[in-house]
Amino acid sequence: MNKIEKFLESNDYPLIVAFIGAIAWILPKDFIWLNNILMIILVCTAVFVLSLFKNTKYIIPILLSLVFTLNVAEIGVAEITGFTIYHLIVILMLIGLTVHLIRFKHKFEFDYIALGLMLIAISYLIPMAYMPLSSLMFSISITGIIYVLFYLFFISTAKVTTDDVLNYFFFASIQLLVIMLYSMGTNFIQLIKNNSLEETIAIGLNNSWGSSDYGFGNINDLNIHLAILSSGIFYKIIKHPKNYFYWLFAILYVVLIVFSGSRGGAITLVLLLFSYYIMLYVYGTKEQIIIVNVLLFVVMGLAFAFKDIFLIFFENFLQGGVEDMNRFSSGRIQLYKDAIEIFKKYPVFGAGWTTFEAENVNRIQVFHSTIFHTLAISGIFGLISVFIFTVACFTTILKKLNKNVLLLGVPWTITMLHGLIDNTIHMVIYTLLTMVVFTAIRKEEEIIV
Repeated sequence: MNKIEKFLESNDYPLIVAFIGAIAWILPKDFIWLNNILMIILVCTAVFVLSLFKNTKYIIPILLSLVFTLNVAEIGVAEITGFTIYHLIVILMLIGLTVHLIRFKHKFEFDYIALGLMLIAISYLIPMAYMPLSSLMFSISITGIIYVLFYLFFISTAKVTTDDVLNYFFFASIQLLVIMLYSMGTNFIQLIKNNSLEETIAIGLNNSWGSSDYGFGNINDLNIHLAILSSGIFYKIIKHPKNYFYWLFAILYVVLIVFSGSRGGAITLVLLLFSYYIMLYVYGTKEQIIIVNVLLFVVMGLAFAFKDIFLIFFENFLQGGVEDMNRFSSGRIQLYKDAIEIFKKYPVFGAGWTTFEAENVNRIQVFHSTIFHTLAISGIFGLISVFIFTVACFTTILKKLNKNVLLLGVPWTITMLHGLIDNTIHMVIYTLLTMVVFTAIRKEEEIIV
C-alpha cells in the first residue's frame, strides 16, 4: 500500500496518465476501439484508487486526462442519449464512488460555491416543467446536479493543496500541448506540400489547421482550458528558477495559441501573459526577469523581420474589419439577438436546453456568451444563480490570497472575462476545472502574502 501511495505522490504518476490520454486522443478513427480501451483503463485505475485510499486527490490526474481523451468530432444527440462508452464510464465511476463512500466515512461540507452550483442546477431543471421534454434535454439538464455532487464530494474527501493541483495542471497542460502540436503539425505538413509558407499559415489560421473540433471541444474551448492549465507551467517556472527546461513549455504554449487562429484565445493570451509578467517581477528571480525581457525583444525582432507573416496574423484577427460586427464576431451578434428573443419569451426561468443549431438539429445551440446563454436557457433566475456562484468564487480567492492562489485564480478570472464572448461556466470541462481549482483554494490558510 505504501509503495502504491508513494507512486501516486510522485511526478511519474500524472506524467504516465497524461501520456496515456495523449496517445488515446491521437489514435486515428480506425483505432477508436483502442481509444475506448485506454479510456476504460484510466477509469478502472480511478475505481481502484478510490477503493484503496481515503484521500480522493489521487484521481484528479485521471479525471484531467480523461476529459481530454475524447477525439470524436461533432458529438451530437446520439452520443448523449444512446448507451455508449461514455455512459459505461459514468457507471464505472459511480461504482467506484459508491465503494469509496461505503468503505470510508467522510464528513461532508457545504459552502457558498456549492450553493451557487445548487442554484445553477435548479435553474437547469425548472424549464423541464413547461418545455417539451426529451431524453436529450433531460440528459443535459441533470449535469447541474452532477456538478453539485462532484464539488461536494471533492471538497469533503480530497486533501489536496494548491501545490498538488498546480502540479497536476502542469502535466495536464503537457497532454493538451501534445494534442495540439500533433493536430496542427500534421495539418501543416499536408498544407506546405502544395502551398508557400505564407499561404500555408493563412489557410491554417483560417480553418484552425483542419481541426476546429477536437472532440472534447472546439479550438476556442481548447484555448480556454489551456489558459487555466497554464498556471501549472508558470508554477514550475517560479518554483524551479534554475530549471530552464520549463520555459520551453511556456514558449510552446504561446506559439501554439498564436498559430491556432483563435482570436478569443489570442486576447486571453495577451491578458494572461501580462499577468504572468507582473507576477514574475514579484515572485521571480533577476535571471527570470532578464529571460522574459529577452524573449520579448526576440518576438519584436521576429515581427519586424517577418512583417509579411505578421500581417497575416493581423488580418486573420481583423476578419475583414469591424464595420460588420456580426462577421467580425463570427456570428456572435446574431446569436446574442437570438438569445434575447428566447429570453423575452421565457424571462424568468428561460427555455432550458431546447434550442438546436440552425443547420444541425443534432447539435444543441450555445450562444457564445455566459450572460446571453444563461438568459436563454435559465432566464433571470439562472443569471442570479451564476452571479451568486461567481461572487462566491471571487470571495474565496480574496480570503485565501497567496502566491499559489494567485497562480490559480488569475487565469481562472481571465477565462471568466473570456466567457463574456464565449462558452465557460455552462460547459462541462470548464466547470470541472473550476471545481478542481476551488477545491484546492478553499484548503489554503486565510493569509495574505
